[in-house]
Amino acid sequence: MKGLIISRIEALRGGASGFGFAACAAICVFALGLTGCEFIRDFMGIGGEEPPQPAMVSGPAIRIDSPDPEGGPGWSFDDNTVTIAKNGVYTIQGGTTVNRVKVSSGVKANIVLDGVDIDLSAGSADECAFDITGAAVELIFALGSTNTLKSNGTSAGLHVPAGAALTITSAAGGGTLSAAGGNSGGAGIGGGNGEDGGTITISGGTVNATGGTGGAGIGGGKGDNSGSPTIVGGGGGNITISGGTVSATGGDGEGDVKHANYHQPGTGTSGGSGIGGGSFGPGGTITIRGGFVWAYSPASSGDSPTPAGPSPGDTDDPNGDPPAIGGGSVSGSDGDAGTITISGGTVIAVTESRGAAIGGGKRAKNGSISISGGTIIALYRPGLGPYGGTTNTQSGYDESNDGTIGLDS
Repeated sequence: MKGLIISRIEALRGGASGFGFAACAAICVFALGLTGCEFIRDFMGIGGEEPPQPAMVSGPAIRIDSPDPEGGPGWSFDDNTVTIAKNGVYTIQGGTTVNRVKVSSGVKANIVLDGVDIDLSAGSADECAFDITGAAVELIFALGSTNTLKSNGTSAGLHVPAGAALTITSAAGGGTLSAAGGNSGGAGIGGGNGEDGGTITISGGTVNATGGTGGAGIGGGKGDNSGSPTIVGGGGGNITISGGTVSATGGDGEGDVKHANYHQPGTGTSGGSGIGGGSFGPGGTITIRGGFVWAYSPASSGDSPTPAGPSPGDTDDPNGDPPAIGGGSVSGSDGDAGTITISGGTVIAVTESRGAAIGGGKRAKNGSISISGGTIIALYRPGLGPYGGTTNTQSGYDESNDGTIGLDS
């Protein structure tokens, strides 16, 4: 093996107390937030190395708390929205609970975030903090800056749907971005409710992304299963991480799930992956070449399990079971792992659900998983497994479930 893979922690195979260790680890890190991720990284002496970052760039400064009503070179302000309509370099500063940023479709922009705090989470409508639909944007964090993007409703925190391209870097010395999707299915970074994620590349900085209900931390929004068994959206898109410190948490599930191969009846939402597919969505293409990556899929909450699964006596979690990295839950091609390639960096994948740590959600197909380097720690529920999709009976994980898994030895 060209790196270290810890696929089974012995304590985790010891039953409930072992899983308690995994849950404790997850709770500790999330209680500590990004500081917890950095603590683990520093304590272990692994990962987090960033490739050389570009020199700081500057552009016309836009104060998001009090934008000039007349706008400025390449941008305008109307209806609480700063719209960047021309290619160029821009700097955004300040905090607000009412204004937002939109980059027009077709625009290519370099945008410096310098202490930006856009929090629309308390709003009453579907409001997106930062929307780059159809655009190609490079985000650069100013030296030592802390930036926050929070949306509400069905919107992603940082909206990068299919057809959009986002690259995240950081000035030398680093900066931080925290992005949270709306609680009705938005990804932290990626698609909104019913949307696939776009092309997302992270090469530096500290990124903390949290999905809303059913949304991925980074990747697809909640898949729309209202026309079950046809699923709309939720796919992870194309995600590449080559540097920086990344923490991604999938959104929880809600209510009893309705799906042709799952519970009947039901109207709920499956959970989302930390990195990859939202509820019901495939993982897309996920490539990790460097950096420190923490991906987390929480245990779902909601209605009590019911014996209504496809197997007699099956008492499944009604909220579905996504992986930490890969395809969202529930079944068949709707929730396959996608194509996952890990060749470097440090990856910690933690799942408290019944999906794989790296791979497919519960009843999902493996897709293609290739690990050729790096340090990988996969924490998962006893009786399941680190890689691949899980079986219908949950008796373990099935490495031949319509996919390939390659570990370079």
